[in-house]
Amino acid sequence: MKTTYLALFSALILLAAGGNSISQIVNVMPLPATYPDVGSAFTAINGGLHGTGVVNVTITGNTTEAVPAVLNGGIFSQCIVTPFGNITVTGNFNDAVIVLNGADRVTIDGINSMGNSLTITNMNAGLSQGCIRMYNGATFNTVRNTTCIGVGAANTSGGRTVNIGQPTGGTGGNDDNTIENCLISGGRRGIQTFGTIGLYTNSRTIIRNNEIKNFSSIGIFAGTETLDNTIEGNILFYDAPVYNDPSGVRVISVQGCGTQSILRNRIYGISGTVKGYFTGILTLPVKFTSPLITPPTTTDVINNMIALDNCIDSAINVYGIYIASNTTTTNYNSRVLNNSAFVAGSSVTTVGALNVCIALAQNGTHGPEVVEFFNNISQNERTGGDPSALHVGQLINLGAGVGLAADFNVAYCADTSARGWDALYNQTLYEGIAGQELYKDTLCAMNMEQNTAFIYVKFLSPIDLHLFPSQVGANMDAMIHPAVTVDFDGASRAVTGSNPFSYRGADELTGGKKSYQVLFKLEEPQAYPNRVSICLRNGTSPYSIVDCAYMKVRQWIVFNQASVVTLNLGPKIISANYYLETATKHSVRTQSATAVSFLGMTGVYDFTSAQTQSFGNNSVFIGGGWAFYNGDVNQDDFVDATDGSLVDNDSYNFVTGCYLATDVTDDGFVDASDGSIVDNNSSNFVGAVLLPGTEPVDKNNADRKFTASAGRNLLKVSDSDQ
Repeated sequence: MKTTYLALFSALILLAAGGNSISQIVNVMPLPATYPDVGSAFTAINGGLHGTGVVNVTITGNTTEAVPAVLNGGIFSQCIVTPFGNITVTGNFNDAVIVLNGADRVTIDGINSMGNSLTITNMNAGLSQGCIRMYNGATFNTVRNTTCIGVGAANTSGGRTVNIGQPTGGTGGNDDNTIENCLISGGRRGIQTFGTIGLYTNSRTIIRNNEIKNFSSIGIFAGTETLDNTIEGNILFYDAPVYNDPSGVRVISVQGCGTQSILRNRIYGISGTVKGYFTGILTLPVKFTSPLITPPTTTDVINNMIALDNCIDSAINVYGIYIASNTTTTNYNSRVLNNSAFVAGSSVTTVGALNVCIALAQNGTHGPEVVEFFNNISQNERTGGDPSALHVGQLINLGAGVGLAADFNVAYCADTSARGWDALYNQTLYEGIAGQELYKDTLCAMNMEQNTAFIYVKFLSPIDLHLFPSQVGANMDAMIHPAVTVDFDGASRAVTGSNPFSYRGADELTGGKKSYQVLFKLEEPQAYPNRVSICLRNGTSPYSIVDCAYMKVRQWIVFNQASVVTLNLGPKIISANYYLETATKHSVRTQSATAVSFLGMTGVYDFTSAQTQSFGNNSVFIGGGWAFYNGDVNQDDFVDATDGSLVDNDSYNFVTGCYLATDVTDDGFVDASDGSIVDNNSSNFVGAVLLPGTEPVDKNNADRKFTASAGRNLLKVSDSDQ
């Protein structure tokens, strides 16, 4: 008898030690009952054992699911799944661990506070592997505060860690689903939404405030047959070695139509081990499959920080942001506003590699399209590579059917070899200050990019693209765009008395801003706007340049009136005194008579009020005010016969256009009136009077432009698999 009792007691111990296989650790309310795993609890709910109202599922212990835990629709009004304690739900099969089969209004909330958390893990390597899947018309569901871990460390293995959609068939679109505040790790794709080809769209998916890491192919994929997606506030990165997909990595890839909003996302640390394409944000809206009707489509790419500083050195292409078209694309409008894109690292011998911070490449073949491109920073510090490689800051290569509105951008490339260029426009490359002026001349008739600057911007670090405050100076003031009211961090961009202007890029610094007005005239009333440079020089010898602003004068000179230029400066310009130095394409370089204090937030310097306002009294009284001398066409600080010869030659050839150096009167024509100004000032030996030691105008690389072959190296993109 003792032996029998002992055996029974041992059996009970073994059963207790058996853990989850027999423990009742999933509690369901109402009509309370407990179950050994999530799948069993869902089966009971599907059978109606817990009513048709609100059902609460509480997981109180770790579970291992032998098969997918499937929750069907049409049973309850709402279902809420939460953990009690630090809970892990594990599966190992070629499907998702939790499946919402047409289920509506399900909330899976991992809580992540007070000792409560939920982790869902699936280490199967199959392509359908995942943690959570919604299909067959699953709507109004939310997954929040949950950790989802999948496989993504082996090339093409692993599936979609969170997947909204079904590959074929299905009974409806999966609409109004939200994934927020989750940690998604591994998987071939982190979060995906994909409609059903020719049958159903997935509409209004929201993917926000998630951390998504170590995916091998795509971090967030808003695929084909999806409508009105919002991708906002996510952080996507690698913090472990990843054997990436051989085709490369697209961190955020959007193929949906309607309104696609890609806002305030941060990308960094993307590396990989396999040669391929690496793209931070790709938009490629694919036409819906008949009989579905493709709606008018707009993509908004606003306030994102994209740092691709560590991509494999054999990468074929590296793109920070790529606004693209191909044969599958619908016509669409895009707004690319206030993004900070940084590309760095080194290339090796990959033939024809193209590395670009921001590329606009819509082709317009599917119908009229419009691109708005304002207030972006494109900083390319990638170097090296095959002689045919190109490193470009910003690239605009649009088809004939695409309208463009663009200005107030920053483009820069650190590579000073033949591979490095600040900007490309319609197959022509430009670099440096001289290249900046050529670039603006190309676009001046369209009144675009006249305030864009080819300058270096210092960020906090290669992976943190917030601005380094003490290094922010001129050329960083932005155009106020109604679609951009906050910055990456949610700080207001509103212009107020204490915030006189907004910054370019994704980061809006507060404090340290100065907005000064500079008044000046040229000796001839001008008909058209022009461009002016204003440099700040140290107030003491050797009077070196601290910063320069290159801007369009928006209201040009009329008789008896001065032009007013607003010089917006950041914290780099402290309260010390600086000399002002001004020039246009054909005026004589003129400096302020004294060093100007920038102690306050605002101020005025008026060159027109007195001759003594110009250094060396080098100005002329015209139309009620003092004006800069004109006619220095070749910008060598003298008005002489060389300038006259250039004007005479263009006059003889009836040259017309905007912002011509030889069009001294800026009326759009080079003619005798321009020549008379040059001749008069030449005969009077007019030239610049400058601070001691002032260096000549930098005219290096004046011919640094290059025409690339049509369609060169534009990334081929096509991925409509589900």
